[in-house]
Amino acid sequence: MLNIDQWLIKHPFFLALSSNNFSKNAWAMYAEAAAPLVYTVPAFLGITFSRTDARAKEVLSEVWAEELGMADNLSHPVLFQNFYQSVTDRWGKYTHLQKIGVRAGIRMIELCSSGDWPIGVAAMLAHESQFPHAYESMLPAAKQDLGDAAEFFEAHSLVDLEHTETSSKLLDYALTNGIAKEMEVEKSYSASVELLRSVFDAVWAEMSTGAYVAQ
Repeated sequence: MLNIDQWLIKHPFFLALSSNNFSKNAWAMYAEAAAPLVYTVPAFLGITFSRTDARAKEVLSEVWAEELGMADNLSHPVLFQNFYQSVTDRWGKYTHLQKIGVRAGIRMIELCSSGDWPIGVAAMLAHESQFPHAYESMLPAAKQDLGDAAEFFEAHSLVDLEHTETSSKLLDYALTNGIAKEMEVEKSYSASVELLRSVFDAVWAEMSTGAYVAQ
């Protein structure tokens, strides 16, 4: 099965957030870069969901409901929008960074539509497995700076643990039953890791250009 490396929590961006050693406009910069990717979640999750067999559909239906706010919770895009509005109102807009998320969102949709449903699940697992630990590490700073708008990060630090377990079990089922080959699942997972890494690398590069580093 896939070997999940918790790389995101060690990324310089999250090391800065977890140590509270960053300029506060980093929140707005991250919001701009991540927004297009977050808003495409219904698209790439929907593509994957539409391709499932009965077993996978039953399992993924809970993820679908939680992501879109059909399980007595606010949808994750709505939670993100609350965060986005709060931080850009306070620290300004960096709309030039949206191109980072646009590229990532398009690539994620292409990736999830490039094969049967295990390809999409592997791509999602590469993201879901990283956020709980990374977001938990920076929650104290988020709550201090953002108040209620930190709910996006708090929700993902919990629910994505369940989504990681769900995705892993589904991939075990797919591989055991010959629905997908291990090599193509690993390829999708790796491509999705690099996609996510490109977003945070770009945000960190922008933060580190002098004007944005913590004083």
